[in-house]
Amino acid sequence: MTNSKNSLALVITYFITLNLVSLSSYFWGHSHNIYLYLTLLNLFGMGLMLAFNHHFSFQNHFEKKKATWQLSLVWVVVGFIGLLLSQAIALFIESFFFHQTLSSTNTQTLLTIAKSYPYYSLVIVLAAPVMEELVFRKVLLGNISDAFSSKYALILSTLLFVLAHNDGHFLVYALMGLILSGVYFKTGRIEASIACHLALNLFIIFNS
Repeated sequence: MTNSKNSLALVITYFITLNLVSLSSYFWGHSHNIYLYLTLLNLFGMGLMLAFNHHFSFQNHFEKKKATWQLSLVWVVVGFIGLLLSQAIALFIESFFFHQTLSSTNTQTLLTIAKSYPYYSLVIVLAAPVMEELVFRKVLLGNISDAFSSKYALILSTLLFVLAHNDGHFLVYALMGLILSGVYFKTGRIEASIACHLALNLFIIFNS
């Protein structure tokens, strides 16, 4: 029961937030303050998800074997380096074999917005990593693996993570999902995969 409450609260809040963002962009896309509204909406959604994760507290079997904070920090660093290397390798493969661009359309769009509206960086660096990790790692990997095989939960969470970032760079997001899942699995701390995801997005913004 606690698993269901935790999972449903996180997933429903995530999808409501995404739909409100889409509707706001559709109806008020020409408003001068649209990106301020979207930033506040994403931060509010993130806050609700964190509150629900605390209120409907549930530890899946990953989280029952937590690594120390010191070891978790090591895995965050290892995961961050792995993300950088995997992105470089994946983009090369996609470019060389499938003639895709070396940049992600989604990423470039977000970076362009952030340059014009710096406060929108909070969505990229903070809100998105927190919400995505709570859904794709906490729920779709950890919580679901309590009922099904961890292997199938990993495939499901990674596949849905790729589809959620549907811009053609499937290998990039597949490797990213697998590495973040590995960090979560090794540490038993959703905070570790959030930190790893956050560090990558922060790195991308600073190097754009």
